[in-house]
Amino acid sequence: MTQFVCRLARVTGRLGVAQRGQARAILDALNLVRISSQICDLAGLLEPTVLRSLDAIHLATALQVGDDLEALVTYDLRLGVAAQMVGIPLLSPGYSK
Repeated sequence: MTQFVCRLARVTGRLGVAQRGQARAILDALNLVRISSQICDLAGLLEPTVLRSLDAIHLATALQVGDDLEALVTYDLRLGVAAQMVGIPLLSPGYSK
């Protein structure tokens, strides 16, 4: 989440006041998920093994959330491919199958 907040802060600095408000509303609507030992264990079992550790944790968290997850948002190609491989809906600006 820290990386997301930092990136959002950097981007919103270039936005107008109304757009910053919209970005803040989106951020406020996000649900945070605590990383449990169960998520970490699942992350260690995920394929493909080319996923970096934090990407595997993101993917394991998405799997743990299950049907409540609307989509996984990423710019990372490997994470996007892995998410699609396990049937997770993907939103990725600039990425297409």
